[in-house]
Amino acid sequence: MKFDVVGLGLCAWDRVLLLERYPKLNEKATSISSITSGGGPVPTALAAFAKLGGAACFVGVVGDDAEGKSVRADLSAHGVDISRMIIRKGQTTACAHIWVDKPTGERTVVLDPGKASAIRMSELPRSLIRHSRILLMDGRLPGVAIAAAKWCHQGGGIVLLDAGSPRADFEKLLSVTDHAVVSEDFALGTFPGMKLERILSEIIAYGPKAAVITCGAKGGFWREGDRMSRYRAFPVKALDTTGAGDVFHGGYLYGLKLGWDMARRCRFASAAAALACRGLGGRASLPSLAQTAKMAGISPNKAKSEL
Repeated sequence: MKFDVVGLGLCAWDRVLLLERYPKLNEKATSISSITSGGGPVPTALAAFAKLGGAACFVGVVGDDAEGKSVRADLSAHGVDISRMIIRKGQTTACAHIWVDKPTGERTVVLDPGKASAIRMSELPRSLIRHSRILLMDGRLPGVAIAAAKWCHQGGGIVLLDAGSPRADFEKLLSVTDHAVVSEDFALGTFPGMKLERILSEIIAYGPKAAVITCGAKGGFWREGDRMSRYRAFPVKALDTTGAGDVFHGGYLYGLKLGWDMARRCRFASAAAALACRGLGGRASLPSLAQTAKMAGISPNKAKSEL
């Protein structure tokens, strides 16, 4: 099967706790609600993309523990192909422990990386990547990600980089990236002291033809070629912002698949991210195509067909 998107990156099992208020140091607290679900930036973006109607395959590593089994089952239930996932026998899966502040919906994430050995270049499905239309990568393993990006380009595909925090060898990663959709934390941590508009130009100078900086509830900024603008965030009653940036990537991927212009891609992705904040956890409220198109002000018919 030829997929619209192949994703490469970290996957984890999320344990999310909703708190009436954040506890102080050395203070005990009781959660008012909790949920467990699959996590990780790339897998959640693929789950969102699949919910919108895209065909996606995830490449990553889990252990053979209960959490690894749950990660695979959750991704599969969300319509993402997991046939190329690698299971490490006798090793443990990464888990993210997430505290959500009820009044604001903001969250704190602590990652237990587990003991599953990272994917090796020799384990990458080279043919699959070369025949994918789009490769989504998080760049956590620069050498592996760069090799995969080059294979995708050999087949005429597009490479999208998702970076939520500063990355090692970011210059090399950006040099093989077509679309860099990064967080404000990545932008300010990588280019300290610069304004976001200037940072977009710096990112483009390394090689991408398009760049986006996501700024949560403040919306974000984009640049494609010589065109630069910003997009707005959509108002929504947020319960939990976990995964909102990942869902933005899923919406962006959908617009990229259909050949939309940058302004429409970002508006659609922003709508998807806002809708995803309505539930607890990164995948509890993944929006449908109809819901996202309505919020973004895009005709449902145009949201289903290539332009």
